[in-house]
Amino acid sequence: MGTWDWKAVRHEIIPLDQVPEAARLAAAIITEPLFDRDFEKRVFEQTGLAQLCLIEWSISSVVESIFATLRNRGSVWGYVVEQGATPVTEGPSRKIALTAATARKISDDLAMDFPMAFVDDQQLCVLVSYFSDYALICMREDLFETWLADNPIDLTPFLDEPPFPLADNLKAALEFADRRRIAWDDFFGKMGAP
Repeated sequence: MGTWDWKAVRHEIIPLDQVPEAARLAAAIITEPLFDRDFEKRVFEQTGLAQLCLIEWSISSVVESIFATLRNRGSVWGYVVEQGATPVTEGPSRKIALTAATARKISDDLAMDFPMAFVDDQQLCVLVSYFSDYALICMREDLFETWLADNPIDLTPFLDEPPFPLADNLKAALEFADRRRIAWDDFFGKMGAP
C-alpha cells in the first residue's frame, strides 16, 4: 500500500533551483507547519483559487477525474513536492505527466495521500494532503463547477448515518464539507470527554 518512494509512479526528479514557478508554488505551500484555516487563507492569498477542505479524504481517489479536467484545459505536467525529513526548499520536486495512466497508478498506490502539495503547470489546481487526515483541493471556480458536475462527491462523514446528497456544485460541496468537519470534530470531542 502506497509508494513512499514513488518507484511505481513514472516521474522525473527536478532540483528546486531548476523548476518552473508551479513547482516553487507547491514548495511554498507545503512548508506551512499546520493545516488549518489560517493555512487555507494563506494558500488562497498565494493562489486566488477556490478551495474545498476535506477531513478524512483521499486525494489519490480523485486524481483521475481532476487530471482529466486539467488536461481538458490544456495542462500537461504537474509538480509534486513532498513534506519529509529534508526541508522542501532544499529537496527535489517530482514532475509528473497528467496522463490517465499516471493518475491510475497514483490512485492504485495512494501516492498523493502522503504529505505533499501538487500544482499543475498552468497553476489552475493545487492539491494538498496529509495522509487521509486532511486534504485541500483548490481550483479555479469554473473548473470546480465543471469537475463537480461531472464527478459528484459524497461528503457524508460516517457510514452509519443518513447520507448527504451528492455534491455536484461548489456551493453544496463547501456546505457539506463544513458539516463534515463539524461532525468529525464533534465526534472526536465526545471521545475525549470524560
